[in-house]
Amino acid sequence: MTAKGIQLIIVGIFFSIIRCNGQIKKDNYWITNECTRSIPKAIVKKNKVQNWSFSIDSIRGIGFEKAYFSNDIQLTIENKGCEYYWVEFTFNQSLGTDAKSQSLKLVDLLKILKNNTNAPFNYDAAITIIFTEYERLKPGAIIDIDEMEKFEILRISENTKVAFYIGPL
Repeated sequence: MTAKGIQLIIVGIFFSIIRCNGQIKKDNYWITNECTRSIPKAIVKKNKVQNWSFSIDSIRGIGFEKAYFSNDIQLTIENKGCEYYWVEFTFNQSLGTDAKSQSLKLVDLLKILKNNTNAPFNYDAAITIIFTEYERLKPGAIIDIDEMEKFEILRISENTKVAFYIGPL
């Protein structure tokens, strides 16, 4: 390789580094939006699952996590938020049709979260509220755990989806 060829490679690498560093700052959701909340981290206890993956979408500000349990339950997690610590959990499970059986199945799913995630949510309080107020278990129901923490039922059909959020931070 000639000296001119080496110079061109060095110049190319230099401009790639400059462009890359500028791109990282521009495409980082948490920096761009001056978020209180930090970049999401994995919350699944990896030693408790058969298969697991985690990725970050730094443009949209979401951490994606998938976990497969031995009982054929699949969990997908969207870990997001800027002023809130907001996590959505989707299970490949339906809760059924009557309110009482829905509450029992939802409690089972929340116990899976409690035992298999490292998240700061008060799962026990949500479980207690579900047992006492199971008639309210409809999509869109928001349950106050305390003044900072909320539990929301987003979907109870095919793939049950719930969210916990804490904030504003």
